[in-house]
Amino acid sequence: MKRLTSLLALFMVVLALTGCNSVSPDPGQVAVLMKKPLFFGDGGVDPVAIRPGLKYKALTTEAIYVDVVPEAHKVAFDDFASHDNIMLDLDTTVTLKITDAVTLIKNFGPDWFKNNVESPYSQMVRDIVKTKMMRDMMSNPTTAMAMDDTVTKELVAYLKDKNIPVEVISVTLGRANPTPTVLAQINETAVQQQRQLTEAAATNAEVARAAAEKARAEADSAYRLQMGYSTDQYAEMQIVTLETQACMKAKACYVVPRSSSAVIPTK
Repeated sequence: MKRLTSLLALFMVVLALTGCNSVSPDPGQVAVLMKKPLFFGDGGVDPVAIRPGLKYKALTTEAIYVDVVPEAHKVAFDDFASHDNIMLDLDTTVTLKITDAVTLIKNFGPDWFKNNVESPYSQMVRDIVKTKMMRDMMSNPTTAMAMDDTVTKELVAYLKDKNIPVEVISVTLGRANPTPTVLAQINETAVQQQRQLTEAAATNAEVARAAAEKARAEADSAYRLQMGYSTDQYAEMQIVTLETQACMKAKACYVVPRSSSAVIPTK
């Protein structure tokens, strides 16, 4: 009886360890089963992925859920040097689609992107940034598109060479942003350049005003000489002209005798 009780207890332990558990992938997912038998049978990756629905598995079998729809991977880079040796930050996006989840998990594991793709991708981006000028990467759409295309082709070739069953949907490097230190220097340079432009514009305006005043003075002098006016006579005529214009604009105009008057000869 004691032996029977021991065997029954062992049977219950084995039953608990080899019991069932459910696997239920969501739409757009599959589940890859990693078998880990305790006593009998072979372990490893099940060659058939579990499609959306419900299926039971042994408690010792691990289910790895894999998205088989296009998935965007955000990868940020700091302090990449451009061709003109300016440090830049980039926020990039790589959109990939797994084409064979079982092979991917079997050969590269669940962390396949971090372990097998991220580092080579980083080097591809670093290499292309080194060939471009900072201003082109920041403001030239043609340059940005060319960079995206180059990295896309290199990444496709790399995945094919390493037999990683993943399709490249798109690569977007985004706009390159100067590091905070470089950005502060650029802003300071822009302020200085704007100050110089403002000062140059003010100087040009003063020069133009002086030239206009000189030209007007020369014209007035030529007119005075042609009419035979003295300096006082010409000044008096200018005063009368200004007063006449003021009276024409005013609602009322009062004329008071001058303390002295000048005689303006006519011809």
